[in-house]
Amino acid sequence: MRLLITGLSGFIGTSIISDLLEKHEVYSFCRSSSGKKGVTEIKGDLLDAGSIYRAVKEIKPDGIILMGAISSLYEVGKNPLTGYLTNTQSVEHFIRAAKSLGLESPPQIIFFSTDLVYDGYDVENPSGFSESDPPKQKTRYGRTKLEAEHLLSFYQNSLVLRVSLTYEEPEQNKRLSYRGYLGSLVKSIQNGETINLFKDEWRTPIEVSIIGQALLQLMTIKAKLPPVLNLSGSERLSRDEFGRRLINKLSPNFKGIKPILREESSAGRIRGKDCSLNNDALKRIIKLD
Repeated sequence: MRLLITGLSGFIGTSIISDLLEKHEVYSFCRSSSGKKGVTEIKGDLLDAGSIYRAVKEIKPDGIILMGAISSLYEVGKNPLTGYLTNTQSVEHFIRAAKSLGLESPPQIIFFSTDLVYDGYDVENPSGFSESDPPKQKTRYGRTKLEAEHLLSFYQNSLVLRVSLTYEEPEQNKRLSYRGYLGSLVKSIQNGETINLFKDEWRTPIEVSIIGQALLQLMTIKAKLPPVLNLSGSERLSRDEFGRRLINKLSPNFKGIKPILREESSAGRIRGKDCSLNNDALKRIIKLD
């Protein structure tokens, strides 16, 4: 398949690109070159509708994978217009560009959404939110993603993947710097900082390599897929439980962990109490390691 992908230089993108290159012809829609071998780069900007239309018209992709976004809750909160244009309106442009090709079978659009479409709930959901549970968001970031989901519901060949908290598995003697959530923990450990971990916030973390494996499997399925699937881990953990697990693998003797309640920190009040996802629907379709 010929794939046009946004966000390929991000945390998830750089982790799954090797998997995609094994099976597909990959085009990266990007502002600057990453120099990734095997990838054809198409210069463009999510804020520039014209560049989106030109890229889709030039490539005529079989699939469009939308991972590019402003993912920082703080940044979207401070710059709501840029967050909306990047995370929501760019999706509309890709939909319109795909339709403009006039194909009987339009390109499949796979959109990476987030578990934070459930950050508006302030209760625990021990079984995790399923795809049929009504989203309820309170952050601007969650709203931009949910609005993009709504746009895709009018496109006949789309798949929304609600991705949970994503992390990289620690490796012994790894010299490269970590990214994502693990990277922030490593930085705090190196600086000797106290790490506050919420014992009353719940997520279902997923290791980043599993995302690539799941994506490849989903793209081979010819039968019609559900419009929305939860792409998450199967284990529901508090931030405290999850953080300790990673820190113990990185630095077993580190003593700077402080379990706290969300109400004790302004950062803890940003997200809902429980954003854990139920991935039973996905596991009925593919093998999820």
